[in-house]
Amino acid sequence: VACRAASGDAPPSPRFGHTATACAGGRYVVVFGGLDRASASATKGALNDVVVLDVAQDAWFRPRAANVDAPPPRAFHCACATGDGRCVVVTCGRDGRAQHGDAWRLDCETWTWTRLTRAETTPRDFASVAAVMGEDSIVMFGGFDGKGWIGEAETLTRASESDASWTPTETKPARLEAIEAVTSHIAGGSGRATPEPRSGSAMVAHGPNLLIYGGQGANGSAFNDTWCLRRESDGGWRWVRLVLRGSPPTSRAGHGMSMISAGGIAAPNVVVTGGVGDDGWLVKERTYFDDAYFLDGDNAKWQKLTFSGEGNGPSSRAYHTLTQVSVHKCLCFGGFNGANACNDAWWLVADDMEYADITAEARASPRALVDALRANIDENRCHAKIDVFDGNDAAFRHHIASCDADDVRLGDVPKLMCEYVAATANLGLPDEHRREDGQGRFRHCDPQTMKLRDVSDALTELQGAYVANA
Repeated sequence: VACRAASGDAPPSPRFGHTATACAGGRYVVVFGGLDRASASATKGALNDVVVLDVAQDAWFRPRAANVDAPPPRAFHCACATGDGRCVVVTCGRDGRAQHGDAWRLDCETWTWTRLTRAETTPRDFASVAAVMGEDSIVMFGGFDGKGWIGEAETLTRASESDASWTPTETKPARLEAIEAVTSHIAGGSGRATPEPRSGSAMVAHGPNLLIYGGQGANGSAFNDTWCLRRESDGGWRWVRLVLRGSPPTSRAGHGMSMISAGGIAAPNVVVTGGVGDDGWLVKERTYFDDAYFLDGDNAKWQKLTFSGEGNGPSSRAYHTLTQVSVHKCLCFGGFNGANACNDAWWLVADDMEYADITAEARASPRALVDALRANIDENRCHAKIDVFDGNDAAFRHHIASCDADDVRLGDVPKLMCEYVAATANLGLPDEHRREDGQGRFRHCDPQTMKLRDVSDALTELQGAYVANA
């Protein structure tokens, strides 16, 4: 497939061992931490910045509030969104040889950090986490604690609350049985009742269950097995090793894995990209992969994906991220190719399974987008009940970011004031600045009774807040 380009402002620096987490229903992808050079893996030098991709606007931004009281720098940590999608929880990781066992929550509305003081666990790196569907809890599996590999799972209960805490996840041993919507062929496999202890595996939520693939264990050996942590009807968990058809990915760790749907079918499937493993027979050599595999959930079958055309996907890499932002779309970002850190970004689009390079495209200016929206508004003015921004908050923000007061319809004022309240509270306008010139004075006004002059002033303040936080 032909690759198209796209880019926003100030993308994240080259890095690997970071996390990239979708939140707010896929509106944002939050990139946190990682390493920007290979030498930093043994000495302190990890990152702790937050860079956010606004998916609707195809643009990166750095929320200034996230720089205050942020977690210590780290890499090879893990992160996922809470069940309501409003927050991102970050836990574990390391900076040099110092490992972390703490947990932090980032509010994706105010972009502020909160340390979960009760959520301390065994310091480790290279663990994997996933949120449990329909619950305010997160499950973490595996990792390396500096002395050995971990094979147990833990659950962070009340993940969105300040009293969140880790508890051991009680699991039942694997047995031969069927599991709906994953595979019809399941066995304990090699006589093991649980996965071997490992680090660098990947885990995703598959309905109420959790899928785990690959990783690295004792003596540096990599795995290519697939396990399911199945949610039982009694609320407990059971390990199930999946026996799948087709050719699975070769043994690897540090790969990316995400849920995705293809071919217009809503059935959940899994895609695995990249990673690092050993190649060779007599002499083992470290190999970084550039391949991608698709697990067909309906047919319980692995399939290797092929891409054609100019720029056929990301180069070989590991310790990158693969983040699902919608049913048919994932973002691949960063990684390490064996020599350097990367900061290119790619969309993996499942409609026809193509990669699209979004690293360096020039996108339309905000003014051009506003002009296009104005044209739509003018075309529909004769239909008073039509709201061209209904259900599209990103398009509305594009419009008000550069429009004039004359372009604001009466029906837009409530939306505009909601944006105003959020912007003046959360987007970085200093308190002393507000005291000097009265900014923020319309926060408690009723949109239904505001004067037109006040709407114009509020619009000007809102546009200034957007600029201040750009």
